[in-house]
Order: sequence, then structure tokens, then C-alpha cells
Amino acid sequence: MQSLLLDWPSAIYDLVGLLGFGLYVVSYFLLTTHRLTSQTCTYFVINLIAATLVLVSLFGAFNLASLMIQVFWIVVSVLAISRRFRDGPAPGTASPYRAHFDPENGMASHPEP
Repeated sequence: MQSLLLDWPSAIYDLVGLLGFGLYVVSYFLLTTHRLTSQTCTYFVINLIAATLVLVSLFGAFNLASLMIQVFWIVVSVLAISRRFRDGPAPGTASPYRAHFDPENGMASHPEP
């Protein structure tokens, strides 16, 4: 398997790494705009896929610090996903939290749960 990965052109590694980067950015954007919460598995699945893609890209251009960061994110994501499957949804988070747009002043309002 490793020899198969090492035979890829460097442009493929770059593309895989950029896809991972894109997933990191999307998950962070969704989290900060309250379209996704860290109480759901979705957030951690996206981060797990992103970290895996960036990790694969390191076969093209190794960087120890990046390797350590990606391994950290993979471990944290796997632990969080397994915990959510084990414990079920957190209290009060059965439905995903979404901010509501207030058309009068253009601000997002956060209704009480």
C-alpha cells in the first residue's frame, strides 16, 4: 500500500492536501456560523476526513510537525465519535442548534433552548 502511495505524482498529493484543507475550513466555518455543533458526530467526521487527507498528502512532502498535528486530530476525532456513539446525543442537543437571522437589524439572534 505504501509503495502505491509513493508512486503518485506530486500534484495528486497537493490536490489531496488541498481537499483536506478545504474540509477543515468548511467545518470551522459551519461551526462558527452555528450550522454545525461540536455535539454532533458530523463535525468530527469532517475533521477526521480532513486530517486523513492532509496526512496522505504528507507522503509527497513530509513534515514532522504536520504529521503530529494530523495524528492528533485523527485520535481526537475518533475518540469524540466513539464517545458520541456510546453516550448518545448530549442533553438538549437532539436537534441541531441554528442561529436565526433577524431581518430588522441584520444580526443573528440566538433563541433560548
